Amino acid sequence: MKKYYFFIVLSALIFCNTFSQESYQKYWNEVLSNNRETAIELFRKQKIKQKNIEHLITEQILRAENGRFATLNGFIDKLMAFNDYEYYVYALWNKEFLFNDYLKSGFNINNISAIEKVSSKEVENQTIQEALLYLNSVVYRYQNNWEEYYQIQSKLSGIREWQFCGVFENLNNSGLDIVYPPEQKASSTEDFDANSNGSVNWYIPKELKKEAYQFFTNHAEYGYGVNYAQTFITSPNDQRVVLRLGNSGNFKVWLNDIIVYENAKDVITDIDAYNVEITIPKGVNRLLIKNAEGNSASYFIARITDKSGYPIQTLKYSDTVTDYNTASKEVINPIKVNHSVEEFFLNKIKENPNNFFYQYCLIQCYIRNSKYEKAKEYLTPILKQYPKSSMIRKLMIITYELEQDRTSLQELMKNLELDDEEYYLSLIYKFRDRSKLSRMDIESLEKFLDKLSNATDYKMMSQSANIILAVRKSDKSKIKKELDNLVATAKKDKWIKILNAYTGLYTAILGDNEKEIELLEYIVENYSDYSSKTKLARLYNKQNKEEKALSILKSLYEPLSGDNYAVEDIIQQLHKYEKYKESLPFIEKALDNYPYSYKMQKYKGDALLQLKRKEEALIAYQESLSHNSNNSSLRKKIKDLKNEKDIIETYVTKDAYNYIDTHRNKDLSNNYGFNILLDEVVTLLYPESGGKSNNTFIYEITSEAGIERFKEYDLGLSGGYTIIKSEIVKPDGSVIPAEKSGSKFVFNGLSKGDVIHINYEARYSGYGRFYNDFIDYYQFDSYHPCVETKYTLLAPKGRSVQHKVTNGELSYTKESKDNFDVYTWNLKNNKPLHQSEYYMPNDVDIARYLHISTISNWNDIAFWYSDLVRSQMIFNPEVQKAYDSIFPKGTKSLSQEDIAKAIYNYIMNTMSYSYVSFRQSGFIPQKPSKTIRTKLGDCKDFSTLFVTLAEKAGLKSNLLLILTSDYGQKALVLPSQNFNHCIVKVIIDGKEQFLELTDKHLPFKSLPTSLYNATGLEIPFMSTNNNKKYDLFKLKDVTKTKSVFNNKIKVNIIDKNQQYNIESSIQGAASSYYKGIFIEPSYKTLKKNIYEAFSSSLGSNIKIDTVYQTKTRIKNSDIDFTIDVTSKEKINKIGNTKIIQLPKPTMAYSSDIINVDDRKYPIEYIQYETIDHYINEYDIHLGKSNKFTEIPENQSYTYKNHSFKINYKLVSSNHLKVNIESKTNLKNITTEEYQEYKTYVTSVLEAQETFIGYQ
Repeated sequence: MKKYYFFIVLSALIFCNTFSQESYQKYWNEVLSNNRETAIELFRKQKIKQKNIEHLITEQILRAENGRFATLNGFIDKLMAFNDYEYYVYALWNKEFLFNDYLKSGFNINNISAIEKVSSKEVENQTIQEALLYLNSVVYRYQNNWEEYYQIQSKLSGIREWQFCGVFENLNNSGLDIVYPPEQKASSTEDFDANSNGSVNWYIPKELKKEAYQFFTNHAEYGYGVNYAQTFITSPNDQRVVLRLGNSGNFKVWLNDIIVYENAKDVITDIDAYNVEITIPKGVNRLLIKNAEGNSASYFIARITDKSGYPIQTLKYSDTVTDYNTASKEVINPIKVNHSVEEFFLNKIKENPNNFFYQYCLIQCYIRNSKYEKAKEYLTPILKQYPKSSMIRKLMIITYELEQDRTSLQELMKNLELDDEEYYLSLIYKFRDRSKLSRMDIESLEKFLDKLSNATDYKMMSQSANIILAVRKSDKSKIKKELDNLVATAKKDKWIKILNAYTGLYTAILGDNEKEIELLEYIVENYSDYSSKTKLARLYNKQNKEEKALSILKSLYEPLSGDNYAVEDIIQQLHKYEKYKESLPFIEKALDNYPYSYKMQKYKGDALLQLKRKEEALIAYQESLSHNSNNSSLRKKIKDLKNEKDIIETYVTKDAYNYIDTHRNKDLSNNYGFNILLDEVVTLLYPESGGKSNNTFIYEITSEAGIERFKEYDLGLSGGYTIIKSEIVKPDGSVIPAEKSGSKFVFNGLSKGDVIHINYEARYSGYGRFYNDFIDYYQFDSYHPCVETKYTLLAPKGRSVQHKVTNGELSYTKESKDNFDVYTWNLKNNKPLHQSEYYMPNDVDIARYLHISTISNWNDIAFWYSDLVRSQMIFNPEVQKAYDSIFPKGTKSLSQEDIAKAIYNYIMNTMSYSYVSFRQSGFIPQKPSKTIRTKLGDCKDFSTLFVTLAEKAGLKSNLLLILTSDYGQKALVLPSQNFNHCIVKVIIDGKEQFLELTDKHLPFKSLPTSLYNATGLEIPFMSTNNNKKYDLFKLKDVTKTKSVFNNKIKVNIIDKNQQYNIESSIQGAASSYYKGIFIEPSYKTLKKNIYEAFSSSLGSNIKIDTVYQTKTRIKNSDIDFTIDVTSKEKINKIGNTKIIQLPKPTMAYSSDIINVDDRKYPIEYIQYETIDHYINEYDIHLGKSNKFTEIPENQSYTYKNHSFKINYKLVSSNHLKVNIESKTNLKNITTEEYQEYKTYVTSVLEAQETFIGYQ
């Protein structure tokens, strides 16, 4: 229990005590070298006649680096006495000595005082003036003065007359480039299809007109997505203006359907972060904003000003749709405008190029505007000069946080902690590590907390340390004393975020519920703190103080009536106490705020149902379901209310026990110990999206083999499913349920003659681009006798369903039932397939399979993946650095092949294949910068990196989704996402070249056999305005480097010994395996690996003496090496003649490929062969006293595209040369061709095995 309390306190402290991580002359050199105390000493020793603004602020920066955050007396007044002070205020806005990071740490007496002072004086720069006005209004809101908050908000010049529309899909931030209907239609009588989010249309968010920032908060129930806003601007004449924007993420802006600004970085920004000069034509103009949110609450602020930042008074804004101007880009002429504060500091740096202070201010300004790349342009060279600088590392950590680069961020945090242990931020990082803190003994913890307390002048830090130590010691009186002290300090400092975080400790540790309520009541009475109010309402509810709880929640309603999260809290409270009638006005208000809220429609249905208004409730429930089709419980509720029978039950086999009794004991012949009595699937597709299936499998056990197969059985299910039956049905009809865990079963007491009965329901949900689509395939033919195989699909009437049967025919029926089209495929008394054979094709290529898809064509798949990947292909400075390392002299003098090869070799030489589920998504590749940084990736990561670099180099290349050939030739028939690999197609001198990038030993232009006849789908770089048709194709007859295995074998036979010297040269894909062997640094291991590679062909009775002359050329297509081998095989004699056979390091054919008299299935040759061309050249030397007496004849054989020849040449009586050459082909051998092929291989094997005699 003590440990539990310890973590409660720790959680609170971590939440509250997180400092903002933002935290030449000699003192700058010292602070950048982590000599912080020396830096401030040097600074204070300066003799300055008159302090300037740089000196004033520098002292605060140096103090903060030493953990002294308190603002020096009179600092704000002194600051405001200088000219241009507002620029420094803007840049250093979130520093501890100004306003602190109030979004994280909250407001307190210090930053409120600073804000009030700075806001009291108007400044000339209107961007800064607007930002100060907004911040001042937020302080009033914090102080619960909503009237003053809205009064100041009314002074802000942000546009307030908007229509909203959303939410549309933004899968992997791909939504920014997808053209959704609101972009083309300012109004529509028909709703827009928002895929899995149902249908939406334009609406007016009336309550948001009181504020300058426009939040899509009410859309948040759908998660992150694409939202639109439009307003109509009337101008009395053509005007050149500046559109100024702040935004929460990726966005685009149009004026009169012409794009005037686009930001593809998902970062949070403030007022006027983006500026563009445009011409607003005379008349009515449509301004459209598209937000594609990926990781935070979606919002924007837009204002139109003159070049000085003052609003244009002659413009009128309206949220009423009106016919608007058409225009061209030339007329609107958008020109990006630099941010005024950034421009100020850029000029300062030009004037003072060696002054770190101005660089620091510019970096802070970039960070404030989330321009992490620009900030890194300054930070990177400084960090190179001061590689362990905690000050610079701290700033770099913030840029990685903005970039969402968790890997680099964590690496930098860890190194900062290790390299500068005494730095206040290092101590805070250590403090955040729960496991490390809990492992400390009391003495170590005490020392650490003491060090943490002294690292800063932050009083609450030492008070927090005292609390956590008291908790660890289980000293409740000390806990109470220290907690009271901290609460008193928080009250005095008006630091409500701290106070709120600690109130719960009174109940959790001290059991003092009343004290917690008392403190929350204090906060609620004096401040506007939403979390405190909801927390207090929950505590009132626990005490059954229903009205008090409701009163607290209703107090939020007036100022927040436009925000559905506040309205929802009231509705939930009313429903909790069954006040359904009273809840209806609040529900209607929420629907007025956002008409497409599925949550509110659900609440409405709940309320109406309890008020006995069933039909109205059903309408509300149906509306909710149309926007949230994955709500299976609501779907069931609707069916129950309608008293509808589950249509799926109509098509499921009735009375399974009677069916078993009728069909068992048919004495069917099988090869594997069981018969299939029933294999049945009934699938229902819901009209909105998603669906479910009922699956029945009935197996009859006929021998011990069947018992072994089923005694432990795993269906391998995941996701949503319900096991209905899992049992043994004995011959007498008795039933023994299986033991089960999930979808794993143990059938105890299973015997010959028993029947296994499995029935389950599986559910699936639709999401993303193909939310309403269905893909499935089902095997009908089997290696086991099957009494009945049946597949039934119930699709909403009119839904387009493609279906195809491969490897044969299956009749089907189609009928209409209620609102569904019912497709049924049924196969009865089906004989089993022939027993399996070696090297036979995949089941999908021999058995009848039913393929089903509702996706209309492969273009849809290609464009979907293009949209997914494109947002990842970011060419940032890190990628530029890699590009420059590949092409240090540029690409002008290089051929297209040289360029492609250089990129290929870069990936091969620097990257390692890795697939770990938590690092990589199933479909979405990493950003190229992450792949470069971590040097790890999978197929889609490397392919995306290649295409990104190739695009920069001017090479045409695209990703290729692949289903490798080992999955079968007919596995992909109808449109689906069922690919398992990704490669690259690049155009070199007008010809297609396919590149495999996951095997770092694979030579350029080589391809593994898994890609021979693989199924591919090209993915275009852009899907918008792309009229090309993309379809599946097979990788047949593609350009590649052939795999050649060439052995030069010197055989020396002296007495009873055979010595081989084998020089091997391997080209193409086959070289990859051996390159992998030769990277082994241990010679002993290398010899062992070589032995394993050659012993299967040379025999196990060999010894590898030496491996040498190794030439591994990854950049080329070959590897050369030489081995000395001693063969211990006995030399046989026939009379006086000794006989030997040629050693065969590699040969094209072996007897196992023809080990049956005839075949029922083709030979899939890629399962057997990986080499295109074999060459073995022999030099056989006997002792001086020996001579060759029996030399076979030369022979050659051909079969279609296969060939073999063996030639003998006697050089001298004891020197024989033999050449064997084989060329293979990867095309399958059909059953009709087998005998001819077998004859060919038999002849080859006999020729290879011929004896050579000598005396």
